[in-house]
Amino acid sequence: MASGTRGSSLNAYLRVISGENSSWLGDFGRMLLSLLSFLYSQIMKLRNLAYDRGWFRSYALLYPVISVGNMTAGGTGKTPVVSFLTEWLLLRGLRPTILTRGYGAKMNLSKSHQVSDGQRLLLSQEEAGDEATYLALNLKNTSVWIGANRVQSGQLATKSSDTNIFILDDGFQHRRLRRNVDLVLLDALNPWGWGAVLPRGLLREPKGGITRADAILISRSNQVTSLQLKKLTDEISKIAPVLPIICLTHAPTKVCDLKGQEVISLESLREKRVCLFCGLGNPQGFFLTVAELGAQILDEVSFPDHYVYQEEDLLFLATKAKEQGAEVLLTTEKDGVKIFERDYGLPIWVLKIEIAFKNGEETLKNVIMEKCSIIN
Repeated sequence: MASGTRGSSLNAYLRVISGENSSWLGDFGRMLLSLLSFLYSQIMKLRNLAYDRGWFRSYALLYPVISVGNMTAGGTGKTPVVSFLTEWLLLRGLRPTILTRGYGAKMNLSKSHQVSDGQRLLLSQEEAGDEATYLALNLKNTSVWIGANRVQSGQLATKSSDTNIFILDDGFQHRRLRRNVDLVLLDALNPWGWGAVLPRGLLREPKGGITRADAILISRSNQVTSLQLKKLTDEISKIAPVLPIICLTHAPTKVCDLKGQEVISLESLREKRVCLFCGLGNPQGFFLTVAELGAQILDEVSFPDHYVYQEEDLLFLATKAKEQGAEVLLTTEKDGVKIFERDYGLPIWVLKIEIAFKNGEETLKNVIMEKCSIIN
């Protein structure tokens, strides 16, 4: 399969940092990675200190900025949160614009590019990347911009878009852009990325960084035990005692084809023999969600995050799934936008997800309204 060396290397790396590889070679690898992690940790501490002291300059935009970020590399469920916030702001009569880096985009990301004007796509999926395309397709009346320099993107959007508030996607470590609200997601399944900073673990900075946040959002909180969730919330409270902690779940809403048309009910999925595939930072969350729906899962295949599917990948998956007796291939919305519709030998369906709150929805909204001076 065309996932090839990149996917195999990533899986080998994850087996080392998670401790799954318990051989002497794995132990040696963890020792070397720990040395690199120490250096990286010190660099991040100095960088944050430079921003805290004003040695590094941060830039404000004309309108308020809500940052949605995380502490670890890989997927924590930011995109559904960005979607929820965008739709809520629209309902309040605001005109949000989303600023995102554009992972997987073919465009030159040293420059800023408008993906959508809120009514139509201005770039193709290949040009814009999967996350930006997904947001642009699903969020009407919302402009989406990509580019590594989010300050530049915001300035251009202010001039050319009818906007009055920004959502900064994956922005917690992007401190060059000043923000009014910092929301930080932790994935309940692996909140601290095996407890170490990159590359020994998946933390982008030491745990103490969460003290900069205005609220902590724990995603997939329904996929751990109540004891595990309490242990995590207690640990967060020790690091940042005054931070509101909000627990989210990723709730499936419907099953669609690649055109977005609903094909069967969630209840009917229980009767289906399915093979799952995705290219996410944390595929386990998707796999668990489908398992909770009661589908008969015959296989689970994970590709690297933001993987660009080739035709041979999908033909291989379909052939393998048919041999296993599967009726359908099931994937995520972010993966679905990267797949061209054609006959692969088996139907490819997409599971649509929205966030739901176990607690704290009003707390979150109040934090945003206060920090962004939104009149109730």
